Amino acid sequence: MAHKAAPSVPSVPAGAASVPLEGEGHDLIVREEPLFLDIGGTRLLTMRTPMGEEMDKAWALGFLASEGVIADRSEVQDMAFTPSAKQEATSGQGADEVRVRLWRSGAPERIGLLARTHEMRASCGLCGVQTADMLVRDLPKLAPGAPKLAVGEIARLVDKLRVNQPLFAATGGCHGTAIASPSGELLALAEDIGRHNALDRAIGLCLQRGVYLRDCIAVISGRAGYELVIKALRVGLPMMLSVGAASGFGIELARAAGVTLVGFIREANGRTRHNVYADAGRLVEP
Repeated sequence: MAHKAAPSVPSVPAGAASVPLEGEGHDLIVREEPLFLDIGGTRLLTMRTPMGEEMDKAWALGFLASEGVIADRSEVQDMAFTPSAKQEATSGQGADEVRVRLWRSGAPERIGLLARTHEMRASCGLCGVQTADMLVRDLPKLAPGAPKLAVGEIARLVDKLRVNQPLFAATGGCHGTAIASPSGELLALAEDIGRHNALDRAIGLCLQRGVYLRDCIAVISGRAGYELVIKALRVGLPMMLSVGAASGFGIELARAAGVTLVGFIREANGRTRHNVYADAGRLVEP
């Protein structure tokens, strides 16, 4: 997608910033700022696109669920947001913060799992894990063959994601995730500079709204790496449609866990093409 600099300062949507270019003109870029997540005293720091308090809370909820810290929203006792200005005044750390308290007494052990998943991304991550089956052994089991999705809906769902990404349309620099029903209804949609954050935000919005994720489809704007596949699996999402291609280990995970994975969804010569990496009996031909 060609992204041209505007001749003057444009209107700025949420999550974007207008910056002057060298020479003349301005450009809209995606904002990227730190966010603290405090889980009962355990503090983590991430980078995300600031989209307001409610989106940060949705991200926190989705992140905790997709990383295996909570099983559902009922495990959260309360959640509070502190803006960066107040954080600066009270602790000297100028970043927004979401503070979460959990009900479950077993939460400390589950937060240990969270530390492990972060280590996976920072270094080798899968040391000692030899197969996809080993990684999914303790994850939720998906019902085979359900829900069903008509093959013709694949392109329509990707189009719905694309036209509902205002931040991407303005900047060309962020990812998006939609959670949809098999009938094509968009149940949640989120954008962020990070693929993982966009998925976590969309999951969190669904948990806030009481959406039953085991009947839903995740539609993502980027590639389907193993990290996104396993996040979807942890919350019970049985299907993932990826605009980009899937990674080798992402495909292994999908096949081992029974996730339907479709990727590399493209328009060519008036026809939509896609690759079915893992079906699990959910795709229905007309």
